[in-house]
Amino acid sequence: MKKVLACLLVLTMVLGSFSVAFAGSYSDVADNASYAQAVEVLTSLGLVSGDGDGTYRPTDAVKRSEMAKLIVVALGYGDFAAAQKATKFSDVPASHWASGYISFASDLGIIEGVGAGKFNPDVTV
Repeated sequence: MKKVLACLLVLTMVLGSFSVAFAGSYSDVADNASYAQAVEVLTSLGLVSGDGDGTYRPTDAVKRSEMAKLIVVALGYGDFAAAQKATKFSDVPASHWASGYISFASDLGIIEGVGAGKFNPDVTV
């Protein structure tokens, strides 16, 4: 897990050195917000996509399910993981939007459940 976080940190620092014109992808991220460029870079790389209603919700805490997706997509396995549906966690049904990412990250040993066969996908990181 430390290696993954270190890789993500390095990726963020490298990409942060590039100048990106903010196109206002999200209604709740102002062009002049201190984090606007980072959000735009992560969006352009396909690492984040915000909510379906056109918002990013920058003040919300990151959930375990969202972190699983972010890590898997950053590693380049997003399409493969999205195709997986079944998980070994009783609280992550195949219909859960992040089931494939959670399953894939768990199989790689990147993330773990919380015990008793559960993952708690909506608990914050």
